[in-house]
Amino acid sequence: MREEKKNIGEIMGSIRCYSHTNTKYMPVILIFLICFIISCTSREVKTAVNRTWPFSTEEAKRLQQETAKRLGIPVEKTIDLGNNVNMVFVLIPAGTYRSDPKMDHLVLGFVKDKPIRNFMIYQPFYMAKNETTMKQWFAVEDKKSGYFRMLEDAYREKQQNVYKYHTYAKNAYTTDDINELRPLTRPVELVSWDYCNWYTQKISEKTGCTVRLPTDTEWEWACRAGSDAAYGYSDKKEDLKGFAEDLHAGTRPVGMLKPNTWGLYDMYDNIYEWTGNIRMQAAGDIYGRVVKGGFWGNGPEPCSSCYVYPRSSCGILGTGCRFVMEIPISEEKKKQKILHMIQGKSREELDDYLYEASRNNDELLIRLLIQAGADPNKYYFSISWSSMDFIAYRGSFQSFKSAIMANKDILITRRKNDPSVFMLALRSWTDSEKKIDLILELAGNKKGLIKDIDAALDAAAEKGNKKIVELLLEKGADISYRDSYKRTPLMEAARCNSPDTVRVLISKGSDVNATGRDGDTALMFAVLGARYVSPDQCAATLKELIKAGADVSIKNKKGMTPYQVAVKESMDSKIIKVLREARKNKP
Repeated sequence: MREEKKNIGEIMGSIRCYSHTNTKYMPVILIFLICFIISCTSREVKTAVNRTWPFSTEEAKRLQQETAKRLGIPVEKTIDLGNNVNMVFVLIPAGTYRSDPKMDHLVLGFVKDKPIRNFMIYQPFYMAKNETTMKQWFAVEDKKSGYFRMLEDAYREKQQNVYKYHTYAKNAYTTDDINELRPLTRPVELVSWDYCNWYTQKISEKTGCTVRLPTDTEWEWACRAGSDAAYGYSDKKEDLKGFAEDLHAGTRPVGMLKPNTWGLYDMYDNIYEWTGNIRMQAAGDIYGRVVKGGFWGNGPEPCSSCYVYPRSSCGILGTGCRFVMEIPISEEKKKQKILHMIQGKSREELDDYLYEASRNNDELLIRLLIQAGADPNKYYFSISWSSMDFIAYRGSFQSFKSAIMANKDILITRRKNDPSVFMLALRSWTDSEKKIDLILELAGNKKGLIKDIDAALDAAAEKGNKKIVELLLEKGADISYRDSYKRTPLMEAARCNSPDTVRVLISKGSDVNATGRDGDTALMFAVLGARYVSPDQCAATLKELIKAGADVSIKNKKGMTPYQVAVKESMDSKIIKVLREARKNKP
């Protein structure tokens, strides 16, 4: 383009000289000049249009470079972890992409879902060039820490042939790894999802940068690097050669094979990588944390960029991590960027973007998409989770309010056997009290909500949420409600050892000596739940129940009293003392 501008300047100079002597040809010369400028401009516009996904490797690299230049930041950024250890990140541009129906069998993985089609990453970010290595992990956590001891235990288990049912893992720890257990340039394994989040928090505190696990959408976008194929720039498994290896014998040191277009190594195989997303079951329980990229013990299909695989969040062989670092940007610039990217998008695209935003709990994006007309009540998966479900379960109160006010019928128009918005809000990770308050205010006693109020009381008591219990009792929830295990709300409150909630339920007339399916009273549930709370908290709960007339001599179907269970389980002396005194004082 610079050459073309130079040529235009030279032509203009020639025209000025020529026009002094041949004025009669001036109109023809002007027409020629206009056509030439339009031709140059159209080539520039065409280049910009070609940035629409999918794009070539050259365009992907150019987009990365231009994003860095526009933001005034480097393509690669290094942070110091301490102890002369660094972590290198590469810039990933913003963009949109669309999944391909022919790859549905890969998207489904182990979850029979109907995949969404359209995805949007509205702001660029940095992603670690390599998977997190042992060396990087031990720069933050002491080498004699829990992780190192876990590796030692895993090595001993291998020596004892613990992996006899998983033959691929027998070679996971070889004899030359005895001193260090693993060469420090290999990726960490066996780190749980929570452990990785702890690690990112430590890095963020140390460096002042916001480091976290990527969302599965960010991971896939970075892995694709502009491609619409399953494996890099090909749908053929054979073309993985050079980017991945058929190991079946443990991890390899990071960065040994070819990187993708944006400079990321080992995106295929080596280890599964944790993402920040979850998969949900219909009942509102977490089905698993999403991992991406395949690992050394499986075939090529899980290595596909679109493959979705939920695993339990505990530390698992072949599962490690790769982090992203956020680029600071003002809220106003984010808003402008989002509005620009969603302008002219179809309703289907907006709905898909909203679903991803709700999974990632992106409050600003949720609000703007709803304002643009996205439907929060559209169902996607066979487990019937909508954007509204995720917003109710994981979203902030502001996101929830935006979605509810956009469609109040969400409260009562639910499919059969689906978890209601009411129940999901009650189990919410954040702002559950505010969400319940808003629902009760908007819905009152509408048909379809009443059937959930009693179950909601039970769930609120199970969480020991005194304020919500009080709210639901005011709205007429049945204090004698029993769940499928014949437990009352008081039994649930006693099991979580919440003395304040127990006191509220007793004051409203709950039967302290009612028994559940196995003959356990609220007193017994308090004893059984003692292992999860402090002895003082359990003792306080027991005192509230005994003061209200709980009978310490009632036996369950196993013929045990609460006192006998406490003694048998060698519980704290404070708990045993309360029960012993209650036995003595019994008429």
